[in-house]
Amino acid sequence: MTDAELRLAAAGAVERYFALAEERFGRVFRRVEVFFDLKGRTAGQAWFPAGALPFLRFNLGLLKENTEDFLVRTVGHEVAHVVDRVIAGRARIRPHGPGWKAVMAAFGLPATRCHHYETTPARQPARTFPFRCACREWRFTIVRQRRHARGVVYSCPGCKEALRPV
Repeated sequence: MTDAELRLAAAGAVERYFALAEERFGRVFRRVEVFFDLKGRTAGQAWFPAGALPFLRFNLGLLKENTEDFLVRTVGHEVAHVVDRVIAGRARIRPHGPGWKAVMAAFGLPATRCHHYETTPARQPARTFPFRCACREWRFTIVRQRRHARGVVYSCPGCKEALRPV
């Protein structure tokens, strides 16, 4: 499937789960926007910004690699968060609490929190930068390298010398 077809399939699955929720809970649920901007290991997220409509975010790469399961479990999981929040109203709820579990049961899905998709292709190895002291070489991530460039001084716990770029 092309990216456009996958996006349409996911949007259709979102709509089907909202329709199922309306049938099972006897009320109308406002539809949410769907974005495909997640990267890395996260398959989906339901967002509830203050004073704005909730929205769903999905990982298009994981959708490509796990299409059938993703359209059922991941999409259902995230729509269940929205349905649970709407049913609960202003009450504080636990993200994977009893209300969410009840919605998952109404969808006929297992109330599991984590996916088991292979995510190693989604991550690239971290780039490192060599630093040195009197006794050995160190490898800094980009975060530490940038902090050093802004003036943070890192010292070796062994020789107590300041680490410097190689």
